[in-house]
Order: sequence, then C-alpha cells, then structure tokens
Amino acid sequence: GGPAFRASLGVLAGVRRGRPLLHAWSMSVPHPAPAAPPLQVRAPLPPDMAALVERLWPELGLDPAAWPQLSLSQLETLETRAM
Repeated sequence: GGPAFRASLGVLAGVRRGRPLLHAWSMSVPHPAPAAPPLQVRAPLPPDMAALVERLWPELGLDPAAWPQLSLSQLETLETRAM
C-alpha cells in the first residue's frame, strides 16, 4: 500500500478484522409486478463499520444518505485528516 494506507494502520489499530468492509446501505431492484414501483431497501451500517466511520470520519455521521457527494480530492483530504 501507499503512504496514506501505511499511515492509516495506526488509526485502524484495535479494529476487528476478518471480513471485508463492504455494505450496501441502499439498493433498488425492480418489483416483480411490472406496474409496481421499484423496491427500495436501506440498511444501517453494521456496528463494526459504524465504529470505523466514527473513528476515521466523525464529521460524516452514521447515515450514508446524509453523506455529501465527495470528489476524490475531498476524500483524500478526509483520509489525511484522519491520520
């Protein structure tokens, strides 16, 4: 990994490992009835992922729907501040 990844290892100390940090917080699928609107499902962040977000990006909060649409440079700025 690059320097940002290596620097983040200290921030991640104590975070439970053993599963990928992947989570579909929102999804929309076609409804089986053709005339019905799509089914939309949302799920809160799992506790381990929520703890990681609180630790790395406390200003984001825990509702992904409220997260701003960030550019890559803005994400890198958040990452740098988290270290």
